[in-house]
Amino acid sequence: MNGFYNGYDQVIIETPEEREGKKRKVRRLFSRVFLALFIYIIISQLLSSVIYAVASFMMPYEQYLEFAESSLWAIIISSGVQYLIAFPIFFLALIGTKKAEAKERSRLSVKDFIIFFFIGEALMLIGSIIGNLLNEMVGALTGNLPENSIATLIEEVPMWLIVVLMVVIGPIVEELICRKLIIDRLSAWGDHIAILFSAVAFGLLHANLYQFFYAALLGALLGYVYTRTRDVRYTILLHMLFNFMGSIVGLCVEGAINEYYVQYELMVMGEQFDLLSLGLNGMITVLYSNLQYGMMAGGIYALVHMWKKRKFQISRDKELYLADGEIVKSGVLNVGSILFLILCLVLTFLNLILV
Repeated sequence: MNGFYNGYDQVIIETPEEREGKKRKVRRLFSRVFLALFIYIIISQLLSSVIYAVASFMMPYEQYLEFAESSLWAIIISSGVQYLIAFPIFFLALIGTKKAEAKERSRLSVKDFIIFFFIGEALMLIGSIIGNLLNEMVGALTGNLPENSIATLIEEVPMWLIVVLMVVIGPIVEELICRKLIIDRLSAWGDHIAILFSAVAFGLLHANLYQFFYAALLGALLGYVYTRTRDVRYTILLHMLFNFMGSIVGLCVEGAINEYYVQYELMVMGEQFDLLSLGLNGMITVLYSNLQYGMMAGGIYALVHMWKKRKFQISRDKELYLADGEIVKSGVLNVGSILFLILCLVLTFLNLILV
């Protein structure tokens, strides 16, 4: 027989059968959640492929090549399938799964919201640096540097469409999936466990090394904000701001940065250059760089300060007691989690070699 302390000066004795029953509950719940994610990815990938396959039969060859190489159609098709078909099916796949006991909502002050935004920007930059370094290592080993497919895609798509899909709809759907629907279920076994699994899942869903690390780090932060407030509107708004800074602002500034380096190289080589363009774009480059590194420094300072003050309080309450190690092991070693992990790793590998 085994026992555990219940927090009320009592030691509860349980049989091995009772403990094994709790593990089965964890395995069933986690397997169902991650099997739903597995189905979400499969449908997103499969239906997109089917659309291209049908188009190849219906279009003349030259027209199909133009269609298949279009970044505009790529983002329309992938987003449409994910948001209009795969997401509703993911939601339906979770029907019948038990949610954790409802917890009271709390408000997030404007000050705390701004602090979390700066922390998120710092985490995103740190994660991006790690991702870029790993991709460069892969490129050095294979002799072929993998492309940042997302960056390439948004450069070739109209700005208004990026705003609609990546700054508005994308954050709403992703927060409902990775925070609202997943954490509401997994937090029955502790908010810290729910944050860990939802953050890793959020990183894996992006299926590439460029995005995994910063997505997982942001997922942990957004998971904390959600468990603290139980209000997904805060995480949706933060997610929108992160995507806006990473896509719209970055895209707008990228042209100025590239032009600055072009004019700078012309000047260094002694060739004719545009002094006004060099000065204006140089100023934009310096301001943007200072803004990025300023937010990174401020975010790291806020993160360290909050950590030292122990302000990152995460509930470890569990509706049924089971040691954290046993929960994590049972949460990973089940059919749904294994299928999801294998699929994400395969897609990440394919994104590394298919450039």
